[in-house]
Amino acid sequence: GIGTFEVEVYDTPDQNPVTPIVVCEDESVILANKDAEILASQSPTVQTRYFYTFNNARDNISPINKNSNLNPPVGTSTVFVRLTDTANQCFSIVDIAVNVFAVPSITNPSPLSTCGDNNSTEFNLNSKIAEITGNNVNYVVAFYNTQPDLVADNAIPNPEAYSSVSKTIFVKVTDPTGNNCASETTLALNVLQVPGNDTVPQLLEECDATGFHTFDITEREPILRGTTAPNEAAFRYYINLTDAQANNNNTINSPEAFTNTVIDYQKIYIRLNSTLNFDSETGIACYRIYEQEIFVRPYPENLLKDTSYKICIDIDGRVVNQALIDAGLPDADYAFSWYNGFDAIDANRIINGNESIFTTPVAGEYSVKITNITNSALCSTIVNFVVENTLIPFSIKGEPSELIAFGIDNTITAITTPQSADFEYMLNNEGWQQSNIFNNVPEGIHTLTVRNEFGCGEISTSVVITDYPKYFTPNGDGYHDYWNIGGRVGVDALNVYIFDRAGKLIKDLTNNQSGWDGTYEGRALPSDDYWFKVIYSKNGITGEYMNHFSLKR
Repeated sequence: GIGTFEVEVYDTPDQNPVTPIVVCEDESVILANKDAEILASQSPTVQTRYFYTFNNARDNISPINKNSNLNPPVGTSTVFVRLTDTANQCFSIVDIAVNVFAVPSITNPSPLSTCGDNNSTEFNLNSKIAEITGNNVNYVVAFYNTQPDLVADNAIPNPEAYSSVSKTIFVKVTDPTGNNCASETTLALNVLQVPGNDTVPQLLEECDATGFHTFDITEREPILRGTTAPNEAAFRYYINLTDAQANNNNTINSPEAFTNTVIDYQKIYIRLNSTLNFDSETGIACYRIYEQEIFVRPYPENLLKDTSYKICIDIDGRVVNQALIDAGLPDADYAFSWYNGFDAIDANRIINGNESIFTTPVAGEYSVKITNITNSALCSTIVNFVVENTLIPFSIKGEPSELIAFGIDNTITAITTPQSADFEYMLNNEGWQQSNIFNNVPEGIHTLTVRNEFGCGEISTSVVITDYPKYFTPNGDGYHDYWNIGGRVGVDALNVYIFDRAGKLIKDLTNNQSGWDGTYEGRALPSDDYWFKVIYSKNGITGEYMNHFSLKR
């Protein structure tokens, strides 16, 4: 027979493209989260079911629980979505690309151990990057103080110079070429205590006049080592800092007997290496470097006199001035101890003798110990000296005190009371001499002086020599412009007459105290020898003397 039927054609759900799912391998996927995107333009009666294969989606078998956490494999895979319109049971199938990126492949690092002091040090965290990343230059590594800092991405700002105590920090490794997928790990930081004390070595000081001395520069080792066990530390000694820093073999061979190579002062560098703790990255032992200063101090300078010191004694043997001994060095920088007898024997120390100046009224042998107190070397010098009595001149007279020296030797002898080999003598201001005899004393009034050469008194007297000058030079220069008899006060009366070679009277100087100026009746006479005649009296005795002198122009 013939029948009829109706055919109804319905539209299948839209097959709109779906954006791929992109995740890292450590992230899970919930397919239901794609429903909103897939159903956005569909009829409200359309429902989704997800399948691993197209055939399963077509046959509607073995669906995926779209609300479960899925962990797709690394790489690109496809999930199929069956869109079924429940109003008419028509369906469509669309596919979704699932791109899963691998997280960075990293190594859990070994602890970072760095040398430090007082339980803290500066770490170079970046030194661990190669170990963590396996030298993968595409990875980006960041370090974090805490896990919350890692979550907040609050990274340590200066990982190459990170100050810290021993602790564990957090590390995130990101692959910018792989969806910025990241791996996480931790890094243990260990502060390795450097050996020895954090101190400055006490100076090494010795006394030596040469500026060089042999030192035991190891004597500070117990102090420098501190609480570090002897078997956990090794000392090395260097002249140069760069050698000490390099820990090379340019060491001082015999530090127990080291003679400084620079005069007076030198720095030695002491490297104290740990035999227990080593930097994990460099393999260098933890260490300290000390600067050991060594000084070779001079002995105090001896500024005492080589000769004896003197006590001034008067003619009756009484002490007028005590002997004064001045060490010549400041009390602020030196200590002084004075002793009876030589060589500064302790039993002979003089009480209260502790300043740079010492006085005594007693002659004898003495000594002084001078110690430099400006440094711990306390270098001392012992100086022996002698104190002697010396006489003060009491009186002096010239012998003779008045000399009419016409035609005789003009010699004056100083006669003193008392007499002493310590006296010096001087005529006028012509210089001191040891002899008390003065020869060829010219005409005139003179001052004769005696003094104690050690400063114990000085007295003077006058002597008169009546005589004539052998020449004069009347040229107006102020020197020897007049000729006359000198020392006129040495006679009671004096008449002086000047003649030329022919015996003609040129000048009568009897009442002329200034002398002859070389002229006659206002006319200058020529250079020549002229004669004179002297008639004098002394103590009622009259004498006469004639001779000649030169006029020089």
